[in-house]
Amino acid sequence: MTVLLVSFCASGRFGAQLARVDFDGDGSEWIEGVPPRARAMGLLAAGGGFVVVYSGGGSDLDRSGILRLDAGLQLVATRPLATVRMAHSLIAVGDGYLVNSSGTDALVMIRWQPDGTVTEEVAWSFGAGRHEVHVNSVIEYDGRVLVTMFGRSTSDQWVDARDGAVWDTTRDRLVCSGLVHPHSLFQLEDRLCVLESFTGRVLDVTDGRPSEMFRVPGYARGACIHAGALYVATSVVRMRAGPGSGQHRGSKIRSRCAIYRIDLRTGDVRVRDLCRDGPEIYDLCPL
Repeated sequence: MTVLLVSFCASGRFGAQLARVDFDGDGSEWIEGVPPRARAMGLLAAGGGFVVVYSGGGSDLDRSGILRLDAGLQLVATRPLATVRMAHSLIAVGDGYLVNSSGTDALVMIRWQPDGTVTEEVAWSFGAGRHEVHVNSVIEYDGRVLVTMFGRSTSDQWVDARDGAVWDTTRDRLVCSGLVHPHSLFQLEDRLCVLESFTGRVLDVTDGRPSEMFRVPGYARGACIHAGALYVATSVVRMRAGPGSGQHRGSKIRSRCAIYRIDLRTGDVRVRDLCRDGPEIYDLCPL
């Protein structure tokens, strides 16, 4: 049995944003903790529990925060983040967490102190600290911290961004470019991989030349590896564009809210439909 923690970046069936999903079953258990109208984003297993970042919804898109869940998925603590705008993904680094501040195209180091306070420090920034290229995922790979970005759009909609990239923040240089809406950096054995959301492709970008490994039918965002299988989520296409969205009014992308399990040995694929639970998934984490 495979059980996943799933973050929904658009409210789920009961207005919740986090769910415990049994991939082989047919039910979902909703997890409390994310504030109402917020968007659950990056997930991280750490410290015997889980860490979640969220960004605002509605008129509070810039509002972000971080929370801790224990091993039983009960809320331990939650804190607002003052310098993070539109939090997306996070990783553990040293005694803290590096969080994507997509609204400022930056990485912010978050340290949760023993007295319960949270400190924030900008660790890296691309450009002038504005939302120009949509930095949205992060990974530590081969001793370097890498991020994905959409690149600049040719209009006021992110759907028109086409020169997405993986960027090495440690060496401050390009790893690869020409991607269409990259999300969800992850490591598969010794390979560096990323989802090209707009095409549904799972790409190996280890040597800087994107090579297709798998493809799922839809807007791919959210990936994890567990027990010899790769899990990739897809989301319903929005009818209106939102910050960081690859979707737009009149989009011809055919996609649904689902999780695909790809057996890494045989290539066999199974799908778990989650359309009744919510429209959009951001991240996946094995439980």
